[in-house]
Amino acid sequence: MVSIKPKSPFGKDFWVEKLGESGLRVAAYLRVSTERQVHGLSLEVQKEKLDKMKMDLKPSIVYWFVDAGLSGEDFDRRKLKRILELKEKKQVDELWVTHLDRIGRTCRKSLLFFLQFSEDDGIIRTPEKAFTTRELVDILIYTIESFGAESENKRRAERANASKIQNFKCRKWNKPVPLGYVRSGDWIARGEEKYKPLIKEIFSTFHHHKNISKTEKIINNNHGKILNRTLTRSRLKCILSDPVYVGRPTFMGVTVIDESLRYIDDETFNECQKLLGIEAEEKRGLNKLSTIAQLALTYDISLLDFFEQIVDFYHKGCGGRLVRNGPRFEGLIQQQAFRCNLCGSEFRIPTISMLNKSLSQEQHKPSVKPNDQRPPIAQHNIINGHKTHNIAEKPKESVQKSVLDFC
Repeated sequence: MVSIKPKSPFGKDFWVEKLGESGLRVAAYLRVSTERQVHGLSLEVQKEKLDKMKMDLKPSIVYWFVDAGLSGEDFDRRKLKRILELKEKKQVDELWVTHLDRIGRTCRKSLLFFLQFSEDDGIIRTPEKAFTTRELVDILIYTIESFGAESENKRRAERANASKIQNFKCRKWNKPVPLGYVRSGDWIARGEEKYKPLIKEIFSTFHHHKNISKTEKIINNNHGKILNRTLTRSRLKCILSDPVYVGRPTFMGVTVIDESLRYIDDETFNECQKLLGIEAEEKRGLNKLSTIAQLALTYDISLLDFFEQIVDFYHKGCGGRLVRNGPRFEGLIQQQAFRCNLCGSEFRIPTISMLNKSLSQEQHKPSVKPNDQRPPIAQHNIINGHKTHNIAEKPKESVQKSVLDFC
């Protein structure tokens, strides 16, 4: 089902009102988060209050912004960014709202917005008070009111969720209907017979190929006419991880057993969950690596010789340039030392020959030698160029890390 954004009762969501040659330049912001509020009096009431402020303070220009039906937690999609742009261009002096919770119901983001807008003496004004970062009491009051709005929003969400959970327990379906199912009264039921081979093939294909992208391509090619829209990676993951296909629909931690909804046997479903977990772990592990480390894993660590010909390495801590400072040894492992020319900190990285050797070791999975008392994790860290030395053996001012951490 496609959601339609509610329209502003004013027929537009932005307009400029010029009132004179001199006076404050103001951005006025109106927001409601639900369609019911849009069609009620909330936006009109907000505008009436700001119109009264306009009569009292007599600004020269007012930029009106309306966000109809947008959550107070969604800062990225709202017009606050446009208001900040006007402030950065020095086209507005103040932001007017009827209450601070109109800016947002997330305390941290609301406070960050306040600090950004208040640069160069910007003021956020409500009918009751003007807030500026020049006064500590204003910052404290703003923070407390924003925290109160966030807390109330959480309590409201908890009450709403408790009601939704109870409805789900009573077999009242309150979330999108999954692929292969149709509405049946308040609940759902399996759809037409054509969906049975489609759902089974989705799970069996992923179980066989163990790859989301390959599964996506095969299913779209084989069942494009049955699918109501192209099967994307994210949609495919949702299907593969949804227990409704084994007759256990779940909502916010609550599971309802309904065998009439089953498409897949438990064994196949559980195997697919393991494969999804492995894929997620591999992706998280790769994302933790720096850009150069990822390139090294893909193209061999010898590319660091190439990098040294075209770029300098810099210490993130102080900005100093890292220069070669001779070889070092950690047991039998030779490493290249780099020294910061500004603060004197020392960093190491294995040499090309050692890294090539480590790649070979990684492939053959060598066992720990009896005379080597280091735990396996420590050996792995040495191979991958992380911290390995005993601080007591080095000068006190030397702090060793991998150069990869500073690139």
